[in-house]
Amino acid sequence: MFRRLFLLILLLASRASAAGEPSSLGSKLVFDPPIPTAGEPVAIAVSGTSPVACYAPDLGAQVIANVIRLDLDGFNCPSDPPAPTPTPFSATVRLGPLAAGTYRVQLFVAGKLESTVTLQVRHRLETRPAGFPALPRLGLLALVLVLALVGAKLLQ
Repeated sequence: MFRRLFLLILLLASRASAAGEPSSLGSKLVFDPPIPTAGEPVAIAVSGTSPVACYAPDLGAQVIANVIRLDLDGFNCPSDPPAPTPTPFSATVRLGPLAAGTYRVQLFVAGKLESTVTLQVRHRLETRPAGFPALPRLGLLALVLVLALVGAKLLQ
């Protein structure tokens, strides 16, 4: 009974969230690294406050094209749960390396869309320290000879 009531509250809150009102979980998404580079793994942490203490978050993720779908579930309330107690929760999912581009990250709670945010993945830039140009010994010898001749000409 309590579990059904809790799910109904969450579903109604999720619909209100889609309309621009705050969600019941007050969920927050944090990316690690905050601005990832193409080819490096990305972790996404979801945190918020559950209205009951018997919430054990289970977070799953799917990457399809440029959409990352996060599914948050884990309503493990016994048949006779304790009184509603706001309880903080957090869950993290690790994604493999992502290609450069803009991703739409969608958070679903109990199957309903709660929020959508954007994640920008930068292109990988290879940076190498600038080296000094090198001349072969014969080229260096020719350069010294030319500079000596030019110097001698100027001194005359």
